[in-house]
Amino acid sequence: MLRMITVCLAILSLPSAMHAQEFQPVKLTSAQIEQIKRATSKGYIDPDSLKFRDIHASDVTRTNGKKVRRVCGEVNGKNAYGGYVGYTFFGGIMKNGVFKKRDFAMPCRSWK
Repeated sequence: MLRMITVCLAILSLPSAMHAQEFQPVKLTSAQIEQIKRATSKGYIDPDSLKFRDIHASDVTRTNGKKVRRVCGEVNGKNAYGGYVGYTFFGGIMKNGVFKKRDFAMPCRSWK
């Protein structure tokens, strides 16, 4: 059973590894970071209480030569009882200067 799980995880990680060839860290401006925070805040119970950390970006060159700016970080929000629930990952892309939330198959840590 453990072997089957390991094989499945390896197969699932192949597509993301094949699409990204090179990662170049990029410094975000304070205006970009604020825009990312605003876009990420949508849908939370108390968006004004959100805490963010480790927001960073990289220009990713895919194997087909196209470049995309990926952004990720962590956010901690309050639940309905007013307590913080713990930091969770968020990610997205910057396209034409606008942040759009997206899910990635590849963890952010590998392209910091």
